[in-house]
Amino acid sequence: GAGAGAPKDGTGERRRSVTRHLTECAASGALGGSLLSLVVAPTDLIKCRIQDGQFRRARDAVADVVTKHGIFGMTRGVAATLAREVPGNALFFTVYEAAQMAFPRRVAHPRQTDAATTGADQNQKQNQKQNQRAYATQEAAASVVCGGVAGSAFWLAVLPIDLAKTRYQIASPGAADDVGVWRLMARETSRTGARGLWVGVGPVLARAFPANAVQFLAWEGACQLAGVRREHGR
Repeated sequence: GAGAGAPKDGTGERRRSVTRHLTECAASGALGGSLLSLVVAPTDLIKCRIQDGQFRRARDAVADVVTKHGIFGMTRGVAATLAREVPGNALFFTVYEAAQMAFPRRVAHPRQTDAATTGADQNQKQNQKQNQRAYATQEAAASVVCGGVAGSAFWLAVLPIDLAKTRYQIASPGAADDVGVWRLMARETSRTGARGLWVGVGPVLARAFPANAVQFLAWEGACQLAGVRREHGR
């Protein structure tokens, strides 16, 4: 049997390391979301009003807002955008990293298993190339799957807030929808039930999965080309 001085298996330390890594991802995502909101809110304001049919061109929408409400009128919806982006991005990056850590991998990084090609025979070089291709394919698949899952998780979580934010940003001052995000969500729930907060979730997910899959595929691919090896908390 194991005595008091037997070496530990490191499971507890590993668990703490993973927890710390995911906590850092959540904190970084939340911070990024807060800064992103300052850029996204004004552009979303204009986009939403054009999509609502109030204007045909972005410059007309901007001119209307600035003329009626001054330059600070462009900040309408910043708080609502923060309510979406801060928790949404915390979840987004945490889910992505957790999915990457859980993704099954059967091919180790070539640098871990292959000897230097200098002086290696032809078979060794060929095996190394095959291993490199297999590793690249594996990591590309991981990026696609994990990116798509993370994007889907983001929109499933924040779609009700996004719905309320859009209604608030297209509303005129004093209109029925010119109230806070939480009041808009509560009113929608009382009208249509909780399901009403996820209206359009199908098309949203149909866009979110491939869009974020491609986004992370490009990001991870760029890291590989730059020689930056990402471990995803492993």
